[in-house]
Amino acid sequence: MEKISLKDHITILHAKYNERQRGVHHLGSLSREEAFRRADLDRSMFIMFMAEEDSSKMPPTPLKMPGNAEWTRAGLKIPFKAAIANFETLGLGLKGDLLKERGDGSLISAVWEFFARWISPTPDDPQSGRDLLKDDWLIIERRPWAAAHNAGSTMFKGKNRAALNLIDMLTVEMVNYCGTPIAACTFGAPVSLMFLPLYIVSHNC
Repeated sequence: MEKISLKDHITILHAKYNERQRGVHHLGSLSREEAFRRADLDRSMFIMFMAEEDSSKMPPTPLKMPGNAEWTRAGLKIPFKAAIANFETLGLGLKGDLLKERGDGSLISAVWEFFARWISPTPDDPQSGRDLLKDDWLIIERRPWAAAHNAGSTMFKGKNRAALNLIDMLTVEMVNYCGTPIAACTFGAPVSLMFLPLYIVSHNC
């Protein structure tokens, strides 16, 4: 069987994206939950396809859903907040579990531990912030794969621009199926600019 090309793969995924959009927004034949799961599978499979193409071995980082999430026809049932970061740090060994804990309950990622303490309603009780982050927040990585902490723009070296744009499109699609967050925070201008189509206000959280 002839191996599918990157260009053909991108074309197929664009067609599937358009089909999901029609099913959810025009025909009403597809629930947001099912559309989310299909988009999630397409994105994960495509990231693994890209990793195989350039031998980068970059496993996909899933969206971290709110712990209390339940789906309705309109998206997630509970009011949720969104935190949008850049990419998972490879050296931490999180393997997609962005809120992975140490033995003492603190988060292995210093970024997410700091963020949990910042949102904690009780400054001397960091666990309350960690619980809020796990239960109420949707966490999105703009580049949904792990890279070295100082990778910067080099993580895109040799990667097809159309492929990266497709991953952005699928990520935004998945977040939109969840509904509109009541507040959101972003990490850096490039991340904020990518998610402008979501019409979320980053200074509200």
